[in-house]
Amino acid sequence: MMWSDITFLLCGATVILTIIAIAKAYEYRIEKDAVLASARKKKTSTEFTDTLVDGMSKLGFEVVSRTETQVQVKRRKQFSFIFAMLWFLFFGVGIIIYLCYYAAKRDEVLTFTFQAPEAAA
Repeated sequence: MMWSDITFLLCGATVILTIIAIAKAYEYRIEKDAVLASARKKKTSTEFTDTLVDGMSKLGFEVVSRTETQVQVKRRKQFSFIFAMLWFLFFGVGIIIYLCYYAAKRDEVLTFTFQAPEAAA
């Protein structure tokens, strides 16, 4: 096998993994929107917080704080060994770029507050 063939295969693998990562991010966004939509339909604060806690925990979030009308959840950043290895194999020193990106990345923290629907006059 020639170096150009290996480079072509690594480029192809990088493109495929990037497309998969984008698809997973889009799927996560759709699932998160579905959880929020179902929580918005709830009439009481208890139903609202229960729905949010159940839905967000299925998406990998953990509850940081919870009151009757407010829920705060957090999802920790994740290290992708596959992307780190591809950056290393394809770009050589690119692993340093990925490690800097990972170090700069923050945990995702979301806060939701229940507002009672206004009574019809």
